[in-house]
Amino acid sequence: MGSWSRRRRVITLCGGLAALWLVAVAWLLLGARQDAAAGARAVRSARRDASIASLVGPGAQGDVRSASVHFDAAHAKLGNPLLAPLRVVPIASRHLRASQQLVDASLDGTRVADEALVSLRALTDRPRTAGPERIETLRDLAKVATRAERALEQIDPGSPDALIGPLGDAVAELDARRSDAAAAAGRLAATSLAVADLLQGPRPYLLLGANNAEMRNGSGMALSAAELSFDQGRMRLGEVRPTADLVVPAGAVEGPAALAANWPWIDTGRDLRNVGLTADFPQSAALAVENWKAVPGGGDVGGVILID
Repeated sequence: MGSWSRRRRVITLCGGLAALWLVAVAWLLLGARQDAAAGARAVRSARRDASIASLVGPGAQGDVRSASVHFDAAHAKLGNPLLAPLRVVPIASRHLRASQQLVDASLDGTRVADEALVSLRALTDRPRTAGPERIETLRDLAKVATRAERALEQIDPGSPDALIGPLGDAVAELDARRSDAAAAAGRLAATSLAVADLLQGPRPYLLLGANNAEMRNGSGMALSAAELSFDQGRMRLGEVRPTADLVVPAGAVEGPAALAANWPWIDTGRDLRNVGLTADFPQSAALAVENWKAVPGGGDVGGVILID
């Protein structure tokens, strides 16, 4: 009788410990889920108004750091030793590992964002009183963007395969956002370097001013033209001339075959007002460059800038 009583007490004790363990596991998992959700909300808040002015302000960095704190808390809960038994249960272990990888990837992403925002604020606070300083700032901006792009590309949120719906959806969404952010950082780096090279000079560009009251397929009608010169970050605008006065003789400039086929009644290379016939701006710009060579007082330019 005494032996059975002891066994019953042991069973009761084990049952009580198991119940406590289940409560602790539920508390940890629920807490991790709440921390991860709070971090995601903070990230969305930072992304909501992603203008340059807002990104370099204190609000965006506060949201990013708040998200980092929440993701760090979720990471700590998911790594708690009390969850160790779940790591040997086939389905539960897979979802626990996926949750940890998701949270860790989110944490890494906020750290990349925080580092980039610190660098951006330093660049915006830097004095830029001379042309060369503007170019240097643009090249440094490209370095910041490139570092962010490479760091984001190394983050691995995992695969959504074989995961329950909400967790799998969260992994897929994070991977898509990570990919979009890396691509955006790459575009920022490329654009910054391109603008820096443009400002470096010395090759001038053709500046066209378009009137959007008279729309063409790709932009407004170019009604004014001028050369814009660049020299070590300094710009000089040449004489602004009405394009109506710059029509070249018929046949002076051969337009692209596609434009000639689509608009056979227009000598597309003759008049800068017609360079916006197509939505393909590189094609329009190439035509404008050739036209400007034939315009009296024109010349060779490195490209075209159109302000609509």
